Amino acid sequence: MEGGTSFLFVIGGLKAALDPAKSDANGRDVMIGGGVGTVRQYLPAGLIDELDFALTPVVLRRGEAMFTGIDLGHSGIGLLNVKQPNTPLTSFFYEIFPGAPHES
Repeated sequence: MEGGTSFLFVIGGLKAALDPAKSDANGRDVMIGGGVGTVRQYLPAGLIDELDFALTPVVLRRGEAMFTGIDLGHSGIGLLNVKQPNTPLTSFFYEIFPGAPHES
């Protein structure tokens, strides 16, 4: 892709997806795309250092809770920024401290 962005789709597990991406990035940032299920896997494994997610109001009374089942009580996550443009969307940017979040 233009700008050097590439996408890698892997079905072999967390490390099988992340390790080649880190290698290809040559020290640059690696962005993991996905939803709540992806965060619930990578966060307790200690493989995320920043988290950027968008929240919209639940209109249909459905959705997934982002942090259900993950113990955040050890100050392992810190809010860096919140952006709320002139839309119903709110973006949250968190810093994850190494090794702190884990499955409860």
